[in-house]
Amino acid sequence: MTIKLKVFISYADPDQEFKQALLKQLAILQRQGAITTWDKSQLQAHEDEQQAIQTIIEKCQIALLLLSEDYLAADFTRSVVLPRLLARKINENIRILPIIVRPCEWESIAELKSLTMVPENCVPLNHFPQKTGERAEVWTQIAEQINHLVQELQYTLHSHTRQKVDLQFLSPSATPFIGRIQQLTELDKAFNDKNINVIGIIGASGIGKSALVNEWLKRMEPSYNGAQWVFGWSFYSQGNPYNQANASDFFNRVLTFLGHDNFLTLTEDAKAHYLLGSLQEKKGILVLDGLEPLQMGFNNKGKIVDLGLKTLLIDLQKQALEKQHLLIITSQRPLVELAGCPFYKNLYLEKLTPGNGASLLKSLNVEGSPWQLTAASQAYGGHTLALVLLAHLLSEYYRGDIRCHTQLSIVAAATEPESHVLRTLRHYDEVCWNAEAPERRFLYLLSLFNRPMTADEQQILLQQATVAKPLTTLSDSAWKRLFNQLRKLELLLEMAPDKWDTHPLIRHYFREQFRQLDLAAWQQAHAVLFEYFHTQSAQNDTDTLANRNSFYQAVHHALLAGQYQPALQLYQQQVVAAKTSRLFAQELTLIAEFFTQDWNQMISSQLSLLEQSWLLAQAAWCLKSLGCLSEAVIPQQINVHILKKLSAWEAASQAAEDLIDLLLPQGLLAEAKYIAKQAITWAESANNPLRQIHSHIQFATTLYRLGELVDNVSGFQFAEVLQSRYQPQFPQLYARAGVHYGLLLLERAKDVTEREAVLTRVQQIKQVAEQYSESAEIALAHFMVGRVLVALHRPTEAEMELQAAIALWRKINNYYDLPEGLLTQAKFYRDQGHLSAAQQDLNEALDIIKRYSMQLYEAEAYLLQGHLVLDKKYQQSSVRLSNDSPFHLLQSDNTVKEAEQFYQQAARLIKDMDYGLRIAELSLLAARLAHYANRHQDALTHLDTAKQRIQKIKQWGLLPQWERVSSEIC
Repeated sequence: MTIKLKVFISYADPDQEFKQALLKQLAILQRQGAITTWDKSQLQAHEDEQQAIQTIIEKCQIALLLLSEDYLAADFTRSVVLPRLLARKINENIRILPIIVRPCEWESIAELKSLTMVPENCVPLNHFPQKTGERAEVWTQIAEQINHLVQELQYTLHSHTRQKVDLQFLSPSATPFIGRIQQLTELDKAFNDKNINVIGIIGASGIGKSALVNEWLKRMEPSYNGAQWVFGWSFYSQGNPYNQANASDFFNRVLTFLGHDNFLTLTEDAKAHYLLGSLQEKKGILVLDGLEPLQMGFNNKGKIVDLGLKTLLIDLQKQALEKQHLLIITSQRPLVELAGCPFYKNLYLEKLTPGNGASLLKSLNVEGSPWQLTAASQAYGGHTLALVLLAHLLSEYYRGDIRCHTQLSIVAAATEPESHVLRTLRHYDEVCWNAEAPERRFLYLLSLFNRPMTADEQQILLQQATVAKPLTTLSDSAWKRLFNQLRKLELLLEMAPDKWDTHPLIRHYFREQFRQLDLAAWQQAHAVLFEYFHTQSAQNDTDTLANRNSFYQAVHHALLAGQYQPALQLYQQQVVAAKTSRLFAQELTLIAEFFTQDWNQMISSQLSLLEQSWLLAQAAWCLKSLGCLSEAVIPQQINVHILKKLSAWEAASQAAEDLIDLLLPQGLLAEAKYIAKQAITWAESANNPLRQIHSHIQFATTLYRLGELVDNVSGFQFAEVLQSRYQPQFPQLYARAGVHYGLLLLERAKDVTEREAVLTRVQQIKQVAEQYSESAEIALAHFMVGRVLVALHRPTEAEMELQAAIALWRKINNYYDLPEGLLTQAKFYRDQGHLSAAQQDLNEALDIIKRYSMQLYEAEAYLLQGHLVLDKKYQQSSVRLSNDSPFHLLQSDNTVKEAEQFYQQAARLIKDMDYGLRIAELSLLAARLAHYANRHQDALTHLDTAKQRIQKIKQWGLLPQWERVSSEIC
């Protein structure tokens, strides 16, 4: 269970800058859900300051004290804060960390003498210069100590909690355990190996993956070898009609199990960070069974389509979790995200050997000679589930005679394992059971679900579904015989008394049989479930997770019932109009059900092209919100095509603009330019001024990224004239449009006067945003003001604006804009000489960039990383050789080669994307590389190339960087 620790930051007003720097160091712990912070700046207008502080003193588990002369001079600090905190430390063992930020006489205060001070040797923070990066290094050391305090306290608190185990959502084994001893040993080794975070058990469906995991867990009972928590989850969607799947239910269940609350409004990757924190902080076992539904989707490349799980696997690659922290994943497909991960182990599960297959048949009371059993094992491909089903069929209907297996007809199927299973199921269905056999009818009911069926669901089907009519006459004793028979044949899995399930391959077979043989009854049964879940959701108007799940189930069954319009209306009215934030993963699953095998084909002609367009727009929005930018392009492209076909010019222009928002961060600049031109034409055809404004802005923004800085000014100017005409209260472009124009003007600004003019413009944008806009636009305005202040060499103000933008983007989980903000702040810290802070921001940006496939920003990140590699070594070399050139040191330790690798990555991306805006910057990095490789003439050539590019496209904003590199080289 994750316990979110309350951290109290106590400080004096003159020490605001130190408090802000401390909050930045705590940001990662906050995002992980490990802590929540409070300081007096969070007071509400009606709150009494001293009373609020006394309240948090009694609730906090950690107190961070920023010591200075002003802080210690306050009567309230000396008389209330320090005595009470020290008393709680003695009596309740809370943690207190004093941080000396400015010189003060702390030694004279008795309460502080017993505490460990930071920084090291009690040197005040303001004695460490910022320009050299020393203060940033000290802050990093302090952050490490705070992290240690948090981990220590978490461990102490958790040591008093009981072991938690929840395996109710883990599907029971459909096959007995036989052989696989080596694989059990491998699981033991992985659990006790501090360098293994994840083990993947890969094999065909029905091969025995779940049986292996369940057997291992059984052998670990009851102590689980010291694991403090154990949680299992099966993704029941194998072979179901869902075209997309998601892990939202899993995250919601596991976070509840681990003690998290208020996670419903979190993004999927934020939930992953919470879960990772639980995996990191105490020993645990997490089992994810049957992951393949989340590796499919319309892209069908085997990559995980769920952002939460993708984030979890990416983060697990960064560091080892220590031993007895293990994630076990079973799947039919390789886990491509973990390829090359040093903390991942693959365990491929092959079919049973002929000998093991024969032993399995014999253990299930099948009679025959060893060679006959071996031959049968080979005939069924050594497939565990197929052999189990065969053994029970022979025992039940052929007295266990192995020779009778030849009476089962060979069935063609998509895969060899599936064909072996279908042989037995087809024989039951066509030879052993009559049309109204209760076994068949009950399996038909199970096939209506992609998960276990509950008693309430069974009851409503018995009452209203025509397919269940033969079951309604069964007595209690007959029901018991039916369940016992199905369990005996391994067609029904042991679940809780009020839940029933079967293996996905069995469910898939009976679902297809039911649908093909009696489509009317199939749809009528789903209609019953649609009404049932719709009624459930309508009876409760609270926006809870359970109520939303009822909505999703209602829409799902309405679609399978062929009631497409009611399904669409319910989705529009209830899901999209959710009172709190949308659950994009679940919505995407529902939207995908309106389509067949790709986004081009709807499941029914009853839905109009306009309705298809609306659904495609929702799909693209969900995918974008989930960080799947590349996957979002296809549905949005089809949406644009449909609207163009319908001559819906206003909507087509809007859809094209949304498509460009997807294309730009991925670096698909040529396609974005083409679409932007079309959007202008469509906006003019619609005669809609607002669309005309935005289409011209999108075109100009695309030209800006292409480095066409001369041609795109007119586009922004035209849009601004239109806006002043139709929105006279806003004579200048504002919000995102104004920021994009500001970026262009800043790139073209030649001198301080022109930069000051840009500052005046973007400050007005900020005022408008704060008055009229939402948080995302306000953050964007802070970002733009910060960028201009950087160019004007006003570092203190610039840092405040950039930090405000980044903090707000983090707060609202806006990962679309956050990378550019982090990269800009990293460049700023580099210019200030704070290389550690720059690297920290760059690392965070790269993490988001790679997760969201933002190649445009990836190129910028590699450019910056190349410079930082050289900067760090140059800085170290200059300290060692103050009177000599650092050439030899840089050459001797492969620094130039390391930076060269980042240059090559950036160059490849810039060339592939035709990212003209960064061509000159690429030449500047090349000049530095040549300089430190002692190729002086090449360095001058690259420097000259950069200047020519700057002059050609009038990118005057880059001149200060050119001059810096020129000074360094010459």
